[in-house]
Amino acid sequence: MILNKGTYIWFLFYTVTLVFVTVQFIEVTAVQTFDYLMFEELLIRPQKLLFNTTLFFVLFLYVTRKEFLNPLLVSRYTKKLPIKMITYGILISAVFVISTLTVLLSVVFAKGLAIELNLSLIAPLLKFILYCLFVYMTYAVVYLMTNKKIPSLFINIVISFVLLITYHGIVFFTYMTDDSVLIKAYWTTLSFVTPILMYFIYYIGKRKEILN
Repeated sequence: MILNKGTYIWFLFYTVTLVFVTVQFIEVTAVQTFDYLMFEELLIRPQKLLFNTTLFFVLFLYVTRKEFLNPLLVSRYTKKLPIKMITYGILISAVFVISTLTVLLSVVFAKGLAIELNLSLIAPLLKFILYCLFVYMTYAVVYLMTNKKIPSLFINIVISFVLLITYHGIVFFTYMTDDSVLIKAYWTTLSFVTPILMYFIYYIGKRKEILN
């Protein structure tokens, strides 16, 4: 992972924003315990996930981007490009998730809330990791196909906004009071799509001219 001035600025901005959002949530809801429900409300709900998380994670990918397809650096990745791109995606997603948890738990501790860490937290945590992997793998596939980093990152914002608008549209026009079916369908789809994207990274990467 690349640590530079942009990375530190991003981390400061992300920390300040996440602290503010978390403090506001605690004060408005008067919640007394940090548990899987609080985690879901702060990070997993559609509005938070498809808007807040997408923007910050895409920015994180931008400031930590690697020049995988730079001809001057190709020799480092010969015959290993797909694997390196996939493992880097896993690493960068893990760093983002750990950073998020660290900030959240720090705020919770500072506010004096009880912390309930149990098996119930595993499911939303895995969802959060899965979403980060999906965003990165989407970026990586488009990057391999176009060799353009900015459009490859921007496509994630477009996808997220389309999904968010679709979600709100369905809920509004069908007078839906329980969105659990939509949410379940989304995560089920994501669990299938993300491995497929990883396969495409491997398939396309192996056939790039720079690997021949």
